[in-house]
Amino acid sequence: MHGTTFGGGPLQCRLALKVIEILERPGTLEHVREVGTYFRSQLENLKKDMPVIRQVRGEGLMVAAELEVPGKEVVKQGLEAGFLFNCTQEKVLRFLPPLVIERQHVDELIASLRTILAALPRAEKKEAHA
Repeated sequence: MHGTTFGGGPLQCRLALKVIEILERPGTLEHVREVGTYFRSQLENLKKDMPVIRQVRGEGLMVAAELEVPGKEVVKQGLEAGFLFNCTQEKVLRFLPPLVIERQHVDELIASLRTILAALPRAEKKEAHA
């Protein structure tokens, strides 16, 4: 049996209905797809300039950038710059922006990330010993 403190209560059910209502509004999901595609492409462009980014992945507005180095400091500096994202699995920056995000917000985040990542110490590559 699985239980949860806040699941299934009247407030949560009302919020779920409101989320469904918002998602059903004309243009909402198209906006998510369009801005999500743009966000991912901007992260891919950043990856070309920043070798510290190992991989970019995601779908819609759920996107991530896997780093070569731990991301805790990147999250801290991002927060200080006014951006909220987190780091999972020690090296994966995970972005889950609100559905109302616009391209200009993505551009502001990418500019900030560029500055933060450029200041990181280079990841040292381990040499194989024969």
